Amino acid sequence: MTGLDHLRNRLGLLVHIVEKYQGGSLGRTVAMKLFFLLQTVKKVPLGYNFRLYTYGPFDSEVLNDLDYAVTLGGLESQVVYYPSGYGYKIDLGEKAEEMKQNAKDFLKQYNEEIDWVLDKFGQYSATDLELISTISYVNRNLAERGQKTDINELSQRVSTIKPRFSIEKIKEKAESLNSLKLAC
Repeated sequence: MTGLDHLRNRLGLLVHIVEKYQGGSLGRTVAMKLFFLLQTVKKVPLGYNFRLYTYGPFDSEVLNDLDYAVTLGGLESQVVYYPSGYGYKIDLGEKAEEMKQNAKDFLKQYNEEIDWVLDKFGQYSATDLELISTISYVNRNLAERGQKTDINELSQRVSTIKPRFSIEKIKEKAESLNSLKLAC
């Protein structure tokens, strides 16, 4: 697959996710976390290099792809102001269908994985996805290093990274991820 094919697939996937997302307004954080889950949990080959950042797993290339999709007319993005700050609302653009068509084989090949992620996580808020993806990131990082952990230890580790979430909330999310075989 060429670099151009890879980019077309990612742009088409962005459009597809914006179209199918059921959690209300899709913003940059939600897109980032859904892409993280697609790549790390369902092994969809997106080619991102996620690192832990302020709001959980992050790769600036996802934002670059979002911006490029907007530039090409496949998506539209607008700033939305809230009492506590601002965010982005991403919608379909006039070239959305064309962008999806450019990635139709990829979308067909990974349709089951995409649907699974959207079904399991597409109704969550950006805050919930921040916590879910951080739990998944920490758990996978520990597993890659051969370190076994339980829900309590995993929750403690996540709490040091995300102190704004209570231990109870972290445990609750970790247990729900455990039922999906995504934690511990």
